Amino acid sequence: MVEKMVSRIRSLGAKKLSYADRLVLVNSVLNTLHNYWSGIFLIPKCVVKRIEAICRNYLWDGSADFHRVPSVHIKGRSWHDYQPPPDVSWSWKNVCKVKELIKDAYIEDQWAPDSNGFTIRRCYEWLRHRAAPQIWAPVVCNSWNVPKHSLITWISMNNGLNTRAKLASFGYCQEQLCCICESSTENQEHLFFQCEYSQRVLQEIKQWCGFRVDVTMAGLGISGTSMKGLKQQVHCQLWTSCHYHIWFERNNARLNAVITPPIKLAERITAEAKTRILSKIGSSICGQDGVWLRKWNCMVT
Repeated sequence: MVEKMVSRIRSLGAKKLSYADRLVLVNSVLNTLHNYWSGIFLIPKCVVKRIEAICRNYLWDGSADFHRVPSVHIKGRSWHDYQPPPDVSWSWKNVCKVKELIKDAYIEDQWAPDSNGFTIRRCYEWLRHRAAPQIWAPVVCNSWNVPKHSLITWISMNNGLNTRAKLASFGYCQEQLCCICESSTENQEHLFFQCEYSQRVLQEIKQWCGFRVDVTMAGLGISGTSMKGLKQQVHCQLWTSCHYHIWFERNNARLNAVITPPIKLAERITAEAKTRILSKIGSSICGQDGVWLRKWNCMVT
């Protein structure tokens, strides 16, 4: 039985399979062979272990014989007190980081948050509820937003955009001036809040919609308190749209040395906003919201 399994693995086709294909082969062929023989004979324990080793080696290495020494991280030590050395892999460091996060959930080695015991789902829910809610989450994750606008804004809120200042801190960029105005260091605070180009774009949008679209964190307070209903939804949509298009123009200036005039960019943003509004409400809205939208030429007559 072992020879038959090894011969299957050593065949020419089996060596060229991908990881997913090897997994299918192990489950559908090798394990089936094992189950067939198990129904006829009582297989010795040493043979079962050999079969498991063959399947495991083939799945991970593509060969029946595994010559590499596996990594041993914990041996004879307590998992709760274990600290990863600096030369381990990124994935193992993240596993250990999660271990540190869930330490508080254990009392005398027992999972405390749920009497039914530990599961991955319960652990995830416990970690998710412990995290402090972000003030920008309802605005960024809004159904009125264009998905790609929400994505760029989400990255921006997590300080993940590769501005020149950030790239310079990694040693990948020597020039740190803003790609658009070339007057100050290009970081997220300057690009969205202080750059003259961004301020002119926001001023043009204000003239169109009648209220200030504040892309700072204070703008989140505006959308959450003083604005309600339709105006709040539109403000969220414009808020994320401005982040996306300003970042788009920054990349356009950096890669193509082309900058769209602020008036033209504001027109593009407002045109997208009109299309988004119409797709959400159609022509059935009335009352004060209807009057408000007619001033923007957003109503279908």
